[in-house]
Amino acid sequence: KVQNQLADDKRTIKEYSACEFNDLSCNNLIITDLILHNCIFKNINFTGTDLRNLKAENCVFTDCNFNNANLEESTFLKCNFFNKEQISGCSFKQSNLKFLTMMKCNVAFSIFKKANLYGCKIQDCYGRGASFELADFTMKVSGKFIFSDAEISDSNFIDSDFNMVNLSGCSLAGSSFENVDFSSSDLSRADFSYSILVKNELVNTNLTGADLRYADIRNLDITKIDLTGVLINEDQQSGLLEEIGMIVCQTKD
Repeated sequence: KVQNQLADDKRTIKEYSACEFNDLSCNNLIITDLILHNCIFKNINFTGTDLRNLKAENCVFTDCNFNNANLEESTFLKCNFFNKEQISGCSFKQSNLKFLTMMKCNVAFSIFKKANLYGCKIQDCYGRGASFELADFTMKVSGKFIFSDAEISDSNFIDSDFNMVNLSGCSLAGSSFENVDFSSSDLSRADFSYSILVKNELVNTNLTGADLRYADIRNLDITKIDLTGVLINEDQQSGLLEEIGMIVCQTKD
């Protein structure tokens, strides 16, 4: 069967180029160390499948289900997960995406709810409408110490959902987070330098100690959020004060 071709491939290096797979159920299989170039996957069910160390470049994944799949240490370069006809993405709910690398990918409207994304690197990606609600960017050490680690840089996640996540101390520099829901999230000490942070939902959000230098922080209501220890530039001060009605005057020499 075609769906068993990937799993039954006994080659040490399982590499596919310019192949197309349609309407297959590949759930709960072991298909590790795949290398994909210019491949197309349409309506493929990878639920529960072990896809560790997958490497994909210039591939298209349309309406694919990666729920509960193991994609640890996988790499996606210039891949598209967005179905423009249906305005939908792929689903990665509760999948293992630890140490995932995504570069120059389109993950618009994809769902990463409750996925494990510790140590992920998402760079120069487009993710409008994507959902990272309750995604886990942390690792527990010695049973009680929790460390968060992720890099989401130079990417566009406008209209996305980062509700109830812990990105404390993570690098989020140079990205657009316009109209994003950060409710009940820990963003303390996160690096938002050169990012866009406007029209966000920040109810019960922890931003203490965050680096907001050179970021676009228009509409940030400093009366409703604790900004203790936050780093900003001098030229950002007047904008924040004007948001609460104060008039900033230039000092005369």
